[in-house]
Amino acid sequence: MKKPINITVQASSNFAIELYKRLANQDPDANLFFSPFSIFSAMAMVGEGARGETAIEIGQTLQYQVAASQIASDDAQRIPWDTAKFHAHMAELHCLFNGDKDELEIPTTRKRITELQKDLAEIEDTAWGKRQKIVEELNSLLPPCGSV
Repeated sequence: MKKPINITVQASSNFAIELYKRLANQDPDANLFFSPFSIFSAMAMVGEGARGETAIEIGQTLQYQVAASQIASDDAQRIPWDTAKFHAHMAELHCLFNGDKDELEIPTTRKRITELQKDLAEIEDTAWGKRQKIVEELNSLLPPCGSV
């Protein structure tokens, strides 16, 4: 697996350092524990849906660099960052953090997910699945508070 490109690692690191400085300055004697990568990841997802000034502010807070800006894009005012780069690199980091060693496992995993989805559909057609459907229909037909 190739290493994630530096813009994502650098942005995440810069964000973590800046956040640590701000939190540590609030109460220098307090113990401080937080997960900057988790916060960065969550805010990157929020930033994906942001537009205009909000998107600009989120990108600046997350330390997105000029390399990720979409200056040439007609949509640069609405979507100022090329967030696809960050999400692709975040996925690579996720694999590294979780010990995913072989990209060849992905098709195997997808195949297994498809198999499990088929198994689930078959279970829904069994007696238990039919019972659940009957219960749901009965509940929808019964008046509130069980009175007939």
